[in-house]
Amino acid sequence: LLDLFEPGHGPALAPFVKFYHQRHDLLRDAKVVADVGVFRSFSSMQFGPPAQAKLTGEVEDLLIARRGTFQLVFDQQIYELSRWPVVVMAGCVALSDAQVEQIGRYVAGGGRLCVVGSLATHDEWMFPRRKPALAELPPDRVIRVDEKGDWLDAIRRACGGPLSLSVTSGAPGLCAELTEQPDRRMVHLVNYRAGEPVKNVAVRVALPKGRTVKSVALASPEHERDITLPFSPASGAVSFTVPSVGVYEIAVVTLQ
Repeated sequence: LLDLFEPGHGPALAPFVKFYHQRHDLLRDAKVVADVGVFRSFSSMQFGPPAQAKLTGEVEDLLIARRGTFQLVFDQQIYELSRWPVVVMAGCVALSDAQVEQIGRYVAGGGRLCVVGSLATHDEWMFPRRKPALAELPPDRVIRVDEKGDWLDAIRRACGGPLSLSVTSGAPGLCAELTEQPDRRMVHLVNYRAGEPVKNVAVRVALPKGRTVKSVALASPEHERDITLPFSPASGAVSFTVPSVGVYEIAVVTLQ
């Protein structure tokens, strides 16, 4: 989308500006639905061994490429871990005693961890601990995978069931995010390959417990009116196909 802001692209940008002003209803008070939070340990990323320090960004890149629903979790959010059912700790070797304590409380309270690489082997100043501080967490609450393992499979196992969103397309450059309002869920699809529309994108969206689907429609700056889509409900989810994504489409799943 940034390419649209280059000089001379004003006409191309106009429909997106118009869409933003006219369709505030799709954005106002919408909350991100995230299956996992990826913890960004500043000390680990800045001072940790290079092989470990790079794991956080690599896991984030994987989730973006595979269209996983996630949010970044920063050091100052260590007291808010309960917002996410699963927290991914990738390359988080340098953790303070306070962070270790909060992570332990999170797991004791029902949270789950997906650990990629080593965990809490050093304090925040990169002084080695006698033993990893979180080594004795309940094994049924922690999924561990090494640097060369299948990270996505480990994250799925940590989630313990179907993910909130599945977007299947063989085309690279298609990214997705899931948001929700009280009576609907929205799948935001962005195609970063300008001039190469992505065709026949298969989407599966999990539904909030006890809710069913009333309708599915596509909203976009690239067509004047919303497009109604056929859908198939099944066991707490809905499936549908987005015929084409030029630059930006929002699949609006209205609930009842």
